[in-house]
Amino acid sequence: MASDSKTTGARFRVIDWVEVRDQLDKLPAQTPVLVGELDQSVRTHLRKGRVKYINPDLYEIWTVHAKGKHKNRANLYMCRK
Repeated sequence: MASDSKTTGARFRVIDWVEVRDQLDKLPAQTPVLVGELDQSVRTHLRKGRVKYINPDLYEIWTVHAKGKHKNRANLYMCRK
């Protein structure tokens, strides 16, 4: 879904949300998936339905602070409800 910033040293800026959705839909419900390290505002955009490919009614979306990172950076997790 996204490259590992620890390996590449770069932040990814583009996420294929269709691929994220398709991969989540292949997994059993309640299977958490780490989408990547992102700004926490992305979680809000997803929850408010601002990403047209992700229906927030179908997915749990949460973040966990990325240790040692800026306060707005977090690991974004998702799973099917």
